[in-house]
Amino acid sequence: MLTEPEHAVDGETRRALEALSTEYSWLVDHGYADRAADLFTDDAVLSTGGNVVSGIADIRQHLEKRARSSEIRSRHVLSNIRLLREGTGLVRGTTIMTIYRTVGESGRPQLAVGDVEDLYRLGDDGCWRIAQRKLVPTFLVEEI
Repeated sequence: MLTEPEHAVDGETRRALEALSTEYSWLVDHGYADRAADLFTDDAVLSTGGNVVSGIADIRQHLEKRARSSEIRSRHVLSNIRLLREGTGLVRGTTIMTIYRTVGESGRPQLAVGDVEDLYRLGDDGCWRIAQRKLVPTFLVEEI
């Protein structure tokens, strides 16, 4: 079973990874998505819906575009965070993400819910970063 002791994540690691995911969401929601690229490894892969971006340079460009957009306002809510150690310096995580957003001038609120599948890697500097992030949408409500 995956929740046996060899897969357990200690409290310090859990807090660091929860803070990492929270920081990503806060930066994206508050107009600083360009800074969120610093939370990824150099060889990271970011997959949001049908959009897949590989490598830190392309992730940075993708997030800079999001930061410049005044079209989208959002708030990400994270819950049910499940973390399993995969090896030394590697943790796999699954988080339910609820996204409230408006797009364009209409300001009609939308709701999206999905799973975020992450692979976190501990860097030589002792900091955890996102090596893979994949958003798997469960459902989208066009207006709430």
